[in-house]
Amino acid sequence: MKRFWLIIPMLLLVAPVLAQEPAQEDEQEPAPVVTRISGTLLGADGEPMEFAHVHLQPLSPGKTIASMEVAPDGSYELETDTTGVFRLRFTGAHHLEKLGTLLLTGAGNPLEIDAQLSTHTYKEDFSEVAVTGDFNDFSFRNDVRAMEPQADGTYAVEIEVEADSLAYQIINVLERQRSINGTMSDRYVYDGGGDYRSVVPVEDGKVRIVFDPEKLKVVEGEAMVRFRDEDCIEAGYAAFHQDLTDQRTAYFEQLTKMREEETPDSVMKAFSKDYDWSETHALIEKALDETNDVEMRHTLLMTYLSNAGRVDSVYAQMALAEIEPASSKWSMGRFNVMKAVNASGQKEVYNDFIYAVLRENEDKTLKASLLQYLVGMADYEERDAEKQILYAWLVAEYPDTFEAKWAKNQYDPARAIREGAPVPEFEIASMEDSTVVFSSENMKGQVYLIDFWAVWCGPCIAEMPNLHEVYEKYKDDGFTILSLSFDGSPDEVTEYREGEWKMPWLHAFADGGFSSDMAKSFQVLGIPKPILIGNDGMILKTERDLRGDKLDKTLAEVFGYETEEAEEMEKK
Repeated sequence: MKRFWLIIPMLLLVAPVLAQEPAQEDEQEPAPVVTRISGTLLGADGEPMEFAHVHLQPLSPGKTIASMEVAPDGSYELETDTTGVFRLRFTGAHHLEKLGTLLLTGAGNPLEIDAQLSTHTYKEDFSEVAVTGDFNDFSFRNDVRAMEPQADGTYAVEIEVEADSLAYQIINVLERQRSINGTMSDRYVYDGGGDYRSVVPVEDGKVRIVFDPEKLKVVEGEAMVRFRDEDCIEAGYAAFHQDLTDQRTAYFEQLTKMREEETPDSVMKAFSKDYDWSETHALIEKALDETNDVEMRHTLLMTYLSNAGRVDSVYAQMALAEIEPASSKWSMGRFNVMKAVNASGQKEVYNDFIYAVLRENEDKTLKASLLQYLVGMADYEERDAEKQILYAWLVAEYPDTFEAKWAKNQYDPARAIREGAPVPEFEIASMEDSTVVFSSENMKGQVYLIDFWAVWCGPCIAEMPNLHEVYEKYKDDGFTILSLSFDGSPDEVTEYREGEWKMPWLHAFADGGFSSDMAKSFQVLGIPKPILIGNDGMILKTERDLRGDKLDKTLAEVFGYETEEAEEMEKK
């Protein structure tokens, strides 16, 4: 299948005009070209689904551009005048969503795209099935209603409801934590996240919800998204994007497998360092060779920057040389500017390019993200004067962005979490014994590290060797660690600690994660977030001095060890 071909510049298609009136100053710009996208969306059995949708969305989180319900025969059609790279999201009741990548060139060529979904992978044991819904704002934790097993093999629960109907989902039935529509429904409502909610009527203020495992749809087969014209440029681009994604996925699957097999960190680091990304580099080389269209070339380079596991310096320099700082192409990946600069091997050469993007590009989200990165790097490298300038720029120009709020939590002189400030008052139960409570008051008298983390957080897991090392080294000096988990349940922490890293210190579960009271009190917008507290309850150090090798050096200073003594302790 041909992936790309030469696109003939539009100017060559325009017939010469023998006589032409001079352009008028008030001449209006031509209306945007509309692209029609149509096709079919079917279920795993090849038949239309009860309720399904097609959504056109930006690649990065943002407002859905277009969304439509699929017709009863499985057909759909939507129109858009947008251009760029987008995501087509195909969803259906009782099915797992499927994503496709869509390049919209603005040429106006109609696109026909068919999709077929796969069914969910269910657990063998449904004993923990539960209901979440309108009654608890679809929370996974608060006021979840467990379903009781029935003699006929079903599960049921009765819920009191003041409204005329109830929208609900079931949880704890899939191999992965996800809420899906139930087997009992009068109708369905899309939940905005790839799944559906079942809606049932309420009579006399009560509704009895029944979950019947026999009604679950299980069909073998993989989901697919297919362009009817496999030689069109959009199909070629989608295949290129998918190939990049597949290669990156294969890398992370191997890392996950190594973690599950409790492979030593040193071996995993060597694996990551020496991993062969040559196939990924070959993909971009081939794609660039097959087009001479400038717009397509820039799109390919940005797609490579966004999806390559490791960026080759050749293509990083190529992107920086060919794509202007003001180009909207840089918006295809919020961190593509820095990925290109860092991978170029010539950071100093491209420093001016970074600031040109900040001056000239119109994408405020891109510029706020770029400033956030620069502030963080200046802080990490202890370039404090530059950090203050960049911080002031970020909060002044983009005050309502997440990036500015993050920066205020990290660097605002009046922030609650800062060196020399008292630790916020807190009380949280021990994960191992709920009768034991850790608090800002009873933790006084010892130096302790509050560590907000989660099993799913890669950078958190990367800190495990450092945390274990300092715990063993300084625990007899009155040092301990209080790890606060942001995981889905305490069981995930318990299971993790059965592996290589035992984490033999204090543990608590921050129910609600980033929405928990602890997260709000400690202004946690990202993890890991380590905070070192002195024996008098005052904050000694925050993140910059508590990650990687700096953690040991910081604690050596806190406990009064000279460098030589710290080295001697390490030998022991």
